[in-house]
Amino acid sequence: MPNHTDLDLLARPTPGQQTKAQAHTSNLNLPGFGIPSASTYELYREMRNDPTVSIGFAAATSPIIASNWNYVTKKAPAGAKKFIRDTLEPLKPWFVEQAIWAIQYGWQGFEKIFDMVDGRIAITKLKPLLQDKTTIIVNKETGSFQGLWADQQNQLFVQPGDRRGTFLPAEKAFVYTHQWDTFNGLYGRSRFENFKLDWQGAQKTRDKQGQFQDKISSVLLLLEYPEGKSTNASGTEIDNDVAAQQLIDSLRSGLAVAVQNTLHPMAEEFIRQGVTNPEMLKAWRLTLLETAAGHGAEFVTQRQDFDKRILRGLLVPERSIMEGLGSSAESESHAHIGLQMAEQTLNELIRQVNTFMVNQLLALNFGLDAVGTIRVEPEPIADDKKQLMKEIIRMTIGSPQNADLALTLLDIDKMLDNLGLPKASTSLKANLAEMRNRTSPENPNEGQPGEPRTNRQDVEQETDRGSNANG
Repeated sequence: MPNHTDLDLLARPTPGQQTKAQAHTSNLNLPGFGIPSASTYELYREMRNDPTVSIGFAAATSPIIASNWNYVTKKAPAGAKKFIRDTLEPLKPWFVEQAIWAIQYGWQGFEKIFDMVDGRIAITKLKPLLQDKTTIIVNKETGSFQGLWADQQNQLFVQPGDRRGTFLPAEKAFVYTHQWDTFNGLYGRSRFENFKLDWQGAQKTRDKQGQFQDKISSVLLLLEYPEGKSTNASGTEIDNDVAAQQLIDSLRSGLAVAVQNTLHPMAEEFIRQGVTNPEMLKAWRLTLLETAAGHGAEFVTQRQDFDKRILRGLLVPERSIMEGLGSSAESESHAHIGLQMAEQTLNELIRQVNTFMVNQLLALNFGLDAVGTIRVEPEPIADDKKQLMKEIIRMTIGSPQNADLALTLLDIDKMLDNLGLPKASTSLKANLAEMRNRTSPENPNEGQPGEPRTNRQDVEQETDRGSNANG
């Protein structure tokens, strides 16, 4: 990915916001250099309305939004770490929520808004820009990032010398590129491209299913009548086909009908052939034609298959969120894979934050020698170590008689800190040691030496002691 030069990092940004308020309008294709995707931003938004896409997108991005950042230093200037942390932490929640739209669109642009804070140049706001109205500007020869054209009123490609829209130079702009490569460049690649054909197939299947449901939702009446004539209630003889049509018209109008209870002309022959159902022997028979159970099941199966493929395209293993698929162990394994993929996306975002924000702030406020001395490192999303620490804490508290080994080999207090669990005023190590040493041979309810007391009186004493400590 193209990097800022030292000159970019030292360029003094103009204070305040330059871009105007943006209103959404549809676009015809992706703007910018290179070969744009055949899809449109409007299509991506339409795809996002699909329930399967929505829940898959939420599953893919929620771990990223909930992540915590650490600030790692390496010979950093005095006060630099606090400055970087105080600058980025207030921006982080909103910034990450907006940056993850790059997963849908391939990229997300921001205007970096600067101001002086305690005598230093700080980023005070990161304004997300609408992809439809923003163009990425790169050097035609080197491909290096030069800035953004924002507030565009059309989708024509523009050059820095043009006056249409607002030009943001590189020091005022930030672009998070999802899945950057040499083909798509800074426009990245939308993850929706992974399942675009499957989504279109799902829409066609849904439409076909709707047409099928319309056909089978109504009940068809079948009226069988004999040839010849019949006598109606008034004694008039009329053709059977005329009487049948009158009967159908009455049924269509929701009126009550009366049918002659006469035998079929071939009733005797039917009886000789073994027909015993009285309904089959009648000359006039009215039956309902309706679908049997199971008709249309193929549509359901096909749509379920499309749902699985859509989730896979979002890099969310389907068993982690879809019910009735696989065992509990398989679902847990798929969930872990999904977290690992989310962690890769988070690391992709943080690398660009370090390159185009942290290094810029360090260069502007502490000089070029400070570049690289501080970097943001996200806490692991799929953290096997944390899971192990949770299990150790659970087993240690559940079986204090086995706490000796844990107290000897592990720093229990630090493990609680890493897990973010609140601690009492005294350390867990001291509490466990006290529980381990409570042995009283005179007490028949004591249990084996080294085990905590379990009688009701001791429990009440511990409860009273905790109540006094808290208040």
